Amino acid sequence: RSVLYKYLNPNLAAVFTVGMDSMQKTFCNLYLVDVITGFVVYTASHKRCRPPIHVVHSENWVVYSFYNEKSRRMEISSLELFEGMYQSNTTAFSSFAPPPLPLIEHQTFIFPNLVISMADTITERGMTSKHILIVLPSGGILELPKTFLDPRRPIHPLPEHREEGLIPYIPELPVMA
Repeated sequence: RSVLYKYLNPNLAAVFTVGMDSMQKTFCNLYLVDVITGFVVYTASHKRCRPPIHVVHSENWVVYSFYNEKSRRMEISSLELFEGMYQSNTTAFSSFAPPPLPLIEHQTFIFPNLVISMADTITERGMTSKHILIVLPSGGILELPKTFLDPRRPIHPLPEHREEGLIPYIPELPVMA
C-alpha cells in the first residue's frame, strides 16, 4: 500500500484563457500559477473549446467545464495535484528555489447538458464528501458527487482500485439530460 499526499498550496490560482489560433479556430488554456513566485505549476490546452467556461478550484483539485466545438458537447475536466508518495517538508521553504513539481492526474468527461454555473459544497468542518453543484438551463441544480469526477478512475480497475472505492472510468457521466 502507498499514500498519495495532497499538494496543498494556498497561493495556487487557476487562470483560464480563450484565444484563436492561426487557422481561426478557438482554443482554451488552463494555467495553475503560484501567485507568489509566478511559477506555472501546470498547463492544460483544449482545441476547439469555447465558452461557457466555469472553474471550481478547491484544496488540491480543479474542475472546469467548457463547450467542445468539434464534438458539439459540454465537457467537464477534472485534475488533482499530489505531492507524490512522500510528504515534503513544509517548514523549509525558499522563494529562490523552484518548488518541486506535483504529480498531476487529469481526465475529461462528457456532460449531457449545458452548464450555467458550477460550485463545490462546503461544510463547517470539511469532513463530508465533496460534491459539485451544477446549475442546468432548466433552472435545476444537479449535485454530482466528486467521486464521479475523480481523474484517477481506472479504465480496468484492479482489486486495489476497488478497495480504494474508485469506480471504473467511462467518458459519459451518469447523469440524466
